[in-house]
Amino acid sequence: MDSTTPTDSAPAARGRGRPVTISRELRREQILKVAESLFKQAGYATTSMADIARVCETSKRTLYELFPAKEDLFRALVADVESFPDTAHEMDDTAGAQEVLEATLAAIAHYVLSERHVTVSRLVIAESNLFPEIRQHYYEQGINRSKQWLESRIAALVERKRIAPVNVDRTADMLFGAVIGTHLIAAISYRETPDMAEIAHKAREAVARLVDPL
Repeated sequence: MDSTTPTDSAPAARGRGRPVTISRELRREQILKVAESLFKQAGYATTSMADIARVCETSKRTLYELFPAKEDLFRALVADVESFPDTAHEMDDTAGAQEVLEATLAAIAHYVLSERHVTVSRLVIAESNLFPEIRQHYYEQGINRSKQWLESRIAALVERKRIAPVNVDRTADMLFGAVIGTHLIAAISYRETPDMAEIAHKAREAVARLVDPL
């Protein structure tokens, strides 16, 4: 291992020999993963930093060096999940408008309805009184960015005369709501597992209503 890489000892290996070392970055990722699991099971308020250190099998000193307070850990967890993946906006000119929009909605659905995004969304909502700025930032970087990508696809299709002129913002909201919105509410509020086949069917029907007038 590169001697310049910060490491700490992890007591996970309790047999003979030297303790296993883990890089600072890997330790940070481990802590975020454990915190996410514990917050999901017991809630943010109930979970202590001591609980997180115990499950990680690391010292509280190491934990506090990386995250000085539980609030910092929560913010880091949200930041780790919140951003809609950067996606190239180039569009395949050989693909039909139906195919382009169905694929776009499928990509958004897989991100927004992923177990991790839903779990952290639920945490953000539950702790919104304590972290109001995180709730707004989470929406802007996640759901809102995914809608903006959908808007850019619709605008590009209109510009290339592959669909009829529409109000881009309103059309994106309509497609998002019709295809994904109810499933997102059900996943967050009622812990229902999204049916991706049903979502694909809804996307096909919603997009067809937009594309068919041409």
